[in-house]
Amino acid sequence: MYYVKTALPLHFTFFNLQRQNFLNNDAAVPGLNRNQAYALPLLLPTKELLVGFETQCGMLLSLARLLAKKNANLRTTRDLLLPKLISGELDVSAMPESELAA
Repeated sequence: MYYVKTALPLHFTFFNLQRQNFLNNDAAVPGLNRNQAYALPLLLPTKELLVGFETQCGMLLSLARLLAKKNANLRTTRDLLLPKLISGELDVSAMPESELAA
């Protein structure tokens, strides 16, 4: 785990660091080589682009977290209901089509 102290927006820093190749090829155990990391060029966008990226990225990551929670809830619901449907404990044959689609 790496800790980053930066004046740049965190999402920009996070995604930029993910794209960098920090593996030290000279060592028996690959890892972060500080001198190589400092030597890598970093292209900085304008402040307006950084702010826009941070805003959009924040919204998209929040949406991704929300959808992951919803998927987990749907998975749990499926795992609870499917065995009951298969065993016949729960019968939906008499339900109107409109309720099944909802």
